[in-house]
Amino acid sequence: MTFKPSIKEVELVDRNLEKEIYQFVVTMQHQTKCRVVFTKDTHDQLTISELSRLPNVPCPICRNDYTCHCLSRFKDTLEREILARNLIPTA
Repeated sequence: MTFKPSIKEVELVDRNLEKEIYQFVVTMQHQTKCRVVFTKDTHDQLTISELSRLPNVPCPICRNDYTCHCLSRFKDTLEREILARNLIPTA
């Protein structure tokens, strides 16, 4: 079975407007939660600098209930979806 991440809910949990850093907790359709940190890159574009799965449910890819890095493979997909849905506030 192919895993396709789909964002259900995004909650802004922290932000630093001076340094333009935004931290979100993203809930996906299968109830997996992950922490996503956006920062500005060298081209002044917001990109995901950190992505980590929160251990509320086992990983939907490897089914481990401890720390894994499986969702890192979908960093670009999640970034595009968050930016396309305009979920990062502008100040």
